[in-house]
Amino acid sequence: MKDIRFSIVIPAYNASKSIVKTLDCVAAQTYQNFEVIIIDDKSADANELAAIVKGERYSQLNITLVLSEDKLNGAGARNKGIELASGDYVSFLDADDDWRQDKLQICAEKITALEEQGKENFILYSQVNIYEDDRFLKIMPVKAVAPGESVAEYLFGLYGFIQTSTIVLKREYAEKIKFDSRYIRHQDYDFCIRADKLHFEFIMIAEPLSNYYMVTTHNSKHKGESVKYSFFWLDSMKPFLTQRETYTYKAYKLPIRYKMDGQKLRASLSFMSYFFLTDRTNRHYFIGRLKEKVYSRILGR
Repeated sequence: MKDIRFSIVIPAYNASKSIVKTLDCVAAQTYQNFEVIIIDDKSADANELAAIVKGERYSQLNITLVLSEDKLNGAGARNKGIELASGDYVSFLDADDDWRQDKLQICAEKITALEEQGKENFILYSQVNIYEDDRFLKIMPVKAVAPGESVAEYLFGLYGFIQTSTIVLKREYAEKIKFDSRYIRHQDYDFCIRADKLHFEFIMIAEPLSNYYMVTTHNSKHKGESVKYSFFWLDSMKPFLTQRETYTYKAYKLPIRYKMDGQKLRASLSFMSYFFLTDRTNRHYFIGRLKEKVYSRILGR
């Protein structure tokens, strides 16, 4: 196996309570050739975070900690981490997520195999365990990006998912793509969609190597998930989205935003207006899931 050095980029915002679990999973990695770059995004608890990171518990880790004096948001913090990275590959990890202990080992083996096959322009991602309020919810994505399928349709549909803490790519590719600092949400969508337009191949590792934790008590508008923000994001992404990709977002993602804003009727109208304008794969998947739910209720399961 090739000796690959990873740069683990961790953006942190008010993360002093979650960073221990995150750094513990890093310290426990079976593959140890890596550096850790933590960018604190002008947090109220920056001093507490620094005390934890610089403590004896993580003294064996090669950690670079940056306490930003300016508000960067998640996109800007990741970009700062990319700028400071010196490894062969960048691996993103959010400060409230964690990895399986063999995550980097499996990625190193996969990268070695792909490079031996002569592949270069690829981005790795994996399945992820999703937890909602600390309860296991499901494993996503259901399947990998299909040949000929756009990453936008994959992400906007019902079965696709590329969570930021699963993404691994060459440092120079991360430097080329970077995140768009305008976005407080959907930075991951933007990053992956632009990478797809640059003809990078997305390759999924079909096992959950990361854990993603959702907290439902957060206000959606506070996190930038309002309908207004969704339309702003769609409008700014016009150069990178086809009409059908936009329809797919409006059929499957926009209704979720409407529901979060308490507009259930608009959610239904958005879905019904655009569902039949989306690609066949997503339509068939939706209908299949609907049939499963109906049969399950009939059988009393």
